[in-house]
Amino acid sequence: MKELLKVEKLTISFADRKVVEDVSFSVYEGEILGIVGESGSGKTITSLSVIRMTPESAKVEGSVIFNGKEIMKLPEEEIRKIRGKEISLITQNPHSAFNPVFKVGYQVVEPVLIHYGVSPKQAKKQAMEVFVKLGISEPEIRLNSYPHELSGGMKQRAVISIAILTGSKLIIADEPTTALDPTIASQILKLLRNLVEETKKSIIFISHDISAVGWISDRIAVMYGGWIVEIGKSKDILNKPFHPYTKALIEAIPGRKIKPKPIPGSPLDINWKGCRFAKRCEFARTDCFEKNIDVKTFDSRSVRCLYPLIQ
Repeated sequence: MKELLKVEKLTISFADRKVVEDVSFSVYEGEILGIVGESGSGKTITSLSVIRMTPESAKVEGSVIFNGKEIMKLPEEEIRKIRGKEISLITQNPHSAFNPVFKVGYQVVEPVLIHYGVSPKQAKKQAMEVFVKLGISEPEIRLNSYPHELSGGMKQRAVISIAILTGSKLIIADEPTTALDPTIASQILKLLRNLVEETKKSIIFISHDISAVGWISDRIAVMYGGWIVEIGKSKDILNKPFHPYTKALIEAIPGRKIKPKPIPGSPLDINWKGCRFAKRCEFARTDCFEKNIDVKTFDSRSVRCLYPLIQ
């Protein structure tokens, strides 16, 4: 598969604190890469760096190459052409994705009008076709509706329709099902999976729910304290996690045959000197709190741990 996105040694700092450190990963054409971790692990700000939307106070270092272009070195005018056209962002709250004073149809077709210069009539026709494909009933009525007249599930579908209409190669889906009820959330997951299979688009799927990430993703990157602590094929990671944090996330999943096991402590319990997960790790040894933790590679899997669970 062709490499669409390559992130290398990404580090994001606020003042003297590195909230993301030495993060590297790739996304291939027609692939869903899941990024999973608790709140505050660095998932969202890592994805925002791909489209240069990190806060002005953030210091961003490293390399982000998208479709052969070094994002970090492009002028702002060029970045604007990529945002919304080649890379789309689906946010976690569909209720805040639209301006309440404009009709949904206007907001859905606006990026198409801006990036492609087609007529409003043609843009509306294309939008109606995509709405039908996404399972939005009565598409013309929905396009002429205001955001408050649509359910959360319909709004999220409308957001996804923008990514399809603009022809985005990469979709960043940041907790896209958090504000939805479980049934609708399941439908959105299936919709995104089908979208990749049918169009060969790529998706970065961000979530705190490793079961959802495991179902939808081809590969998983597990984040904790601004590190990617493990990355590999979804089935390999779910069946045999190498990092203690990955193991803890899996054991905390509700609805399994065995009783869920909460992760001790808080995501704020970060050990900044050695392994960042050491304070909460059941396998931690003395040197885990002091030594530098390098990335180790095992076939198609990488893990950042002094004592990976490979036995």
